[in-house]
Amino acid sequence: MGGRGTTRAVPGSKPASATPLSALALARLGELAGLPAGVLSVTPSRNTAAVGRALTESLLVRKVTFTGSTEIGKVLLRQAAGTVKKVSMELGGNAPVRAFGDTDLDRAVEGTSAAKFRNTGQTFVCANRIYVQAGIHDRFVAALAAAAAKLTVGPALEGDFDQGLLIDTVALDKVEELVAEAADGGAGVVTSGRRHAGGGSFYEPTVLGNVQPDARIAGRRRSGRWRRSSASSTR
Repeated sequence: MGGRGTTRAVPGSKPASATPLSALALARLGELAGLPAGVLSVTPSRNTAAVGRALTESLLVRKVTFTGSTEIGKVLLRQAAGTVKKVSMELGGNAPVRAFGDTDLDRAVEGTSAAKFRNTGQTFVCANRIYVQAGIHDRFVAALAAAAAKLTVGPALEGDFDQGLLIDTVALDKVEELVAEAADGGAGVVTSGRRHAGGGSFYEPTVLGNVQPDARIAGRRRSGRWRRSSASSTR
């Protein structure tokens, strides 16, 4: 930069209100490593909308990055436009898996199960829909249901379980609602479709078959341990 002025970029983080501890732990590690005070800021808050507006409208903030839903991303983009900020958005999608008739069925099922059920289905890179060519659809769904039924569910600190808790009871209620709605609309519950006997926010790994295209579960990105499949028209 020209002139005698100086500029500096100071990163700040507003972690998700349900999971603030990781960001706070990172800030603490930075402090222990000798990071000067004020270089990294973490602002936990349950009032997400107010914090988002303060960051996007502040003239001191040069750039906003966001990982979250498309709906909230649009809000932040509109707010950031007022001060012409740079923005980077990693927004929620509805990623599909496509299985064609010449696929290696065992590998496809293994990969699909890993892609969906990692971290109890609660990552942004989880696959959320499966489109299976009609000629192998029934075999694929049966194999995937069998794989899901083998997954063990329980507290991670109490044993070697495959699946843990959903983040909170709000997420549990949303999963339950969407699965029930899909079933009412004609989808087949191939395996499970219910809360786990362990209570809390545990939900059993679930596979839905023949989900209708207009079902909410087929058109929304949701975190949770279900899998929905549809048959394609070609064989």
